Amino acid sequence: MMIDLIGRPAMLEMLAEEGSELSHAALKLARKYRGENPTPKSEMECIGALTEEIADVMMFYDTPISAPRQSHLEQIFIS
Repeated sequence: MMIDLIGRPAMLEMLAEEGSELSHAALKLARKYRGENPTPKSEMECIGALTEEIADVMMFYDTPISAPRQSHLEQIFIS
């Protein structure tokens, strides 16, 4: 598992970074829909960016685990 290679602190940093990017993508799409402080990106570009960031965050949830009784996050960050 990647956590074995880079450790918990680095995994948490990566998750925080991806979460921040997801937040920015969602805010940009909201601005596009609202028409206030609009972005020059098209709606489809904003949706594509949001989809990509959701997938990046989901990588942390979909990390393979070996302990069936523990949640993914417990396995990665607590054990």
